[in-house]
Amino acid sequence: MKTKSKRTKRQSIQKLALIFLTLALMFALVVIPGYGKAGKVSAAGPQYSGEKYDFQKWEFNTSTGELRLSASADTNYLDIVNGKYRYAHVTGNQSSQKAADYPWHSYRNQIKSIWVSKDIYGIGSEAFLDCENLTKVTFESDSELNFLNKYCFKGCTSLKSITLPNSIRYIKDSVFEGTGLESFTMPSKAVGIYEGCFRNCKNLKSFSFKNYEPDNTDSWIGKKVFEGCISLETITIPAFIRMIQDNAFSGCTALKDVTFADSASFESAYISIGYYAFAGCTSLKNIVLPAHTEDIMDSAFQNCTKLESVSIKESDRSLIIRDKAFADCPLLKTVYLPKRTRKFLAGSFDINNKNLALYLVAPSNAVNDAKEYGLNYEFTNGGTCGANLKWYIDSAAKELVITGTGKMDDYDEGMSPWTPWAQSAEKITIEAGATSIGNNAFYNLQKVKDVVIADTVKTIGSNAFASEKALENVTLSKKTESIGDEAFSGCTSLAKVEVPDSTTSIGKKAFEGCTSLGEITIPKSVTQIGDDAFKGASDKMKIKTEDGSVAADYAEKVGIKSTGKSTAVLKAEEENKQKDKKKETGKNPKKTPDKNETKVAPKKGKTFTVSGFTYKITKAASDDGKTAGTVTLTKVSKKNLAKANIAATVKKDGFTYKITAIGANAFKGQKKLATVTIGANVANIGKGAFNGCASLKTITIKSGKLTKVGANAFKGINKKATIKVPKAKKKAYTKLLSGKGQAKTVKIK
Repeated sequence: MKTKSKRTKRQSIQKLALIFLTLALMFALVVIPGYGKAGKVSAAGPQYSGEKYDFQKWEFNTSTGELRLSASADTNYLDIVNGKYRYAHVTGNQSSQKAADYPWHSYRNQIKSIWVSKDIYGIGSEAFLDCENLTKVTFESDSELNFLNKYCFKGCTSLKSITLPNSIRYIKDSVFEGTGLESFTMPSKAVGIYEGCFRNCKNLKSFSFKNYEPDNTDSWIGKKVFEGCISLETITIPAFIRMIQDNAFSGCTALKDVTFADSASFESAYISIGYYAFAGCTSLKNIVLPAHTEDIMDSAFQNCTKLESVSIKESDRSLIIRDKAFADCPLLKTVYLPKRTRKFLAGSFDINNKNLALYLVAPSNAVNDAKEYGLNYEFTNGGTCGANLKWYIDSAAKELVITGTGKMDDYDEGMSPWTPWAQSAEKITIEAGATSIGNNAFYNLQKVKDVVIADTVKTIGSNAFASEKALENVTLSKKTESIGDEAFSGCTSLAKVEVPDSTTSIGKKAFEGCTSLGEITIPKSVTQIGDDAFKGASDKMKIKTEDGSVAADYAEKVGIKSTGKSTAVLKAEEENKQKDKKKETGKNPKKTPDKNETKVAPKKGKTFTVSGFTYKITKAASDDGKTAGTVTLTKVSKKNLAKANIAATVKKDGFTYKITAIGANAFKGQKKLATVTIGANVANIGKGAFNGCASLKTITIKSGKLTKVGANAFKGINKKATIKVPKAKKKAYTKLLSGKGQAKTVKIK
């Protein structure tokens, strides 16, 4: 009996202990999680609640998985900075709050939904970090929510959508990073999107700025905001965005449509595209950047492998395109750059992309850069007029410009490509490089007053400037060889023409009807003048020429005044002299040489060739040969040249010239050239002087006068080449020679 009594007593104690343990467990579940405020047990399951230090109240229902956030009764407090009453913060203003500091942290894997009352003013950093089962967030209507602090929803991989109240002003760093969001609409008053906000949201397909118009119109898309959003396909960027910061869209491999809104609502609009902003957007085919684009930073669109076209709109703002901005875009074919382009760098585009064409407005810095870097370009305000010739209309200057190299095409009357656009042009400029002017090229341009023809042009085609009734001044090329039939016929305002001494022929009716032509200079070099060349010219017209020239003969034949005597007159005069001499001596006179006769040195601009090198005189020698002239080495006629010695001086016909410059492209393409010595008087090495000399390994510069080296002067020379310079000039020449196209392995010593 005693044993049974002890057993019964022990069982009673165990029952009491079990009851006590149960009560303790219930107390722990109800009181402790609420940080000291007990909750109630509902029919749906136990409910936990509590308060945090900024007047904030929370309740979590373990049965439904809902977390409710609201303010305590005494919620209002004074914000000293703004002098306004604000509401409760989930964490206070601390952006350094950690996830483990929140009272609901231990339930983060059970939280399925969150309800936020209108009294809550801000949600702090890491508030709901890694709540992997969260699928729904609801904000009470009339919410006053002002900010979402760093990382507050980061890692919520089940959260597919969220609608934020329009009271939101700040969405801080990485708020939604790595979430399951599929779409998102930007709150209308948020001032910007901070760094990494949607980074690696791999399901984000749609992002909208609908109704987005923040009070602060200086908004931005921060660094890495959409980096790795591999499902994002389209986005429209409003004009309020001032900066798209570094890597903002990098790696958005599905992004195929980016639309920039042009600003019309405020004058101070501008936008900068940051480093790698769209790098690796491999589905992007076309991009149109707005008129307020000011800066495209390094590698902004690098490795956009399907990008085919780029267009940047025109405005009065300056634009800079930096290094590798569009590098590694192998399909890029067309790039439209505005006239406002202040600079783009050699590496901005792939120089080796032969399919790439830049469409440029001329004149502009962009045209100069394209020429310097050897990029293919066309004019949006012009076109082509030969295999390597282009034209453009400078509307501001009222000028038609021909640029490039080689022969100009021939046209039918009034059918040249610029005719519809050039009717307001008052000047025609044909730049150096063109070698001919085509038939009917500038026919009947009624307002042209001035024509300037570069010294590379050798032939002027038939009817080239015919019927330009306003034409007053023509500067012919110093190398003009022929002036075609009717080339200047009907130019009724043309008063004076100077034909250069390189010209050999003037065509039929070349100056017919030039009723204002008072004087024309025709050198002795002209051996052919066509019929009616000056028919209908002014009665006061005079031909300035030399005795015994074809021009003098022509003048006598057609009754035009001339400063030169015809061959018939000279012959008659000579015969009369001989007769007079015979009368005096009774013998035929013999001509004796004049001992005081001296040679005349060739003039500046003349060329000559010595030992396969062609030189252009830049300063004439003295006639007595005592003072040397100067020349530029312009061309090498020898092929397969292995060694070149550019001496200090060169002699020709008894005159000495200092070699002071090596002209542009002088040795270009001499693939077997291995050794070059540059003489003591060379002060200037022109653009591309040794471009493409792939075997060139030894360059010795003896000159101590070198002051200028043109772009790409040593491009394509041997990678192991050595450039030897005078010791006293090493520091200065190292700086001068650096970056002239040679590989970095080329040594300067």
